[in-house]
Amino acid sequence: MLHKWIIGGALVFTAGLASAQPAVQPTQPVAPTVPKTGTTAVTPPTVAAVDAKVLGQVDELLNAFETIPSEVEWKTLGPTAGVALRRVAVDKTTVVTRRKRAISALIYFPDDATKTLLKGIVTNAAESYRVRGQAAFSLALTSGEAAIADLTPLLSAEKHRLREATIKAFARIDSDAVVAPLKARLTIEPKAYLKEAIQKVLSERLAKKAAPAPAPAGDK
Repeated sequence: MLHKWIIGGALVFTAGLASAQPAVQPTQPVAPTVPKTGTTAVTPPTVAAVDAKVLGQVDELLNAFETIPSEVEWKTLGPTAGVALRRVAVDKTTVVTRRKRAISALIYFPDDATKTLLKGIVTNAAESYRVRGQAAFSLALTSGEAAIADLTPLLSAEKHRLREATIKAFARIDSDAVVAPLKARLTIEPKAYLKEAIQKVLSERLAKKAAPAPAPAGDK
C-alpha cells in the first residue's frame, strides 16, 4: 500500500509509511542544472518504443494528485510504463513533485535500468535534494543491501531533509549492514529529531535480530 509523506515541503508517495499533511504544489518547473565535476550524469532513457496509449495512461496516473495509484494500476500498464517513468524522473523541465511521483512509482519496475537510474540520481550532487531523497527511498526498496554504499554519503548531506529521507530509506533495508553507517552518523548528527530517528531504526534492527527465527513450514 502506498502512503503520503513530506520531504522538503513536497508531497511524496511511498510504500508503507504513515500519512502526512498535503503539501503545496510548485507552480514553476525546475530549471535544468548541470552536473558538477565528480557527479553522476543521468542520460534520459528513450520513450520511442513506448506505445502512445501507454504514455497517455502514465501521464494520467501521474496527474492524479487527488489519488494514490496502486501497484496493480501501474503494473497493468506493462513494463514499458517503466521506460516512460524513467524519462519523467530525470526530466529537469518537469516540476519536482511530478518527478518524485515517477520515482516513487519506479519501485514497481525494479529492473537494472531503473536501479541504474536511481543510483545516478542519488549520487548526483547537482540534483534537487528533494528528488534525491525520493530516489534514495526507491533505491532502498529496489536494491536492498546493495544500495547502502550509495546511500551512506547522503547521511552527511547539508540539507537535513535529505538526511531525513536517507534515514527513512535505511529503515526499509532488511540488513544488519545498515547498523554501522547509522551508528557513525548518530555520534555527529546535530538535529535532535534525526538522532531520534536513527536510534529508532537501530532499535528496530536490534529487536528484529533478537527475535526468534520463525519455525520451518510444516512444524507444529
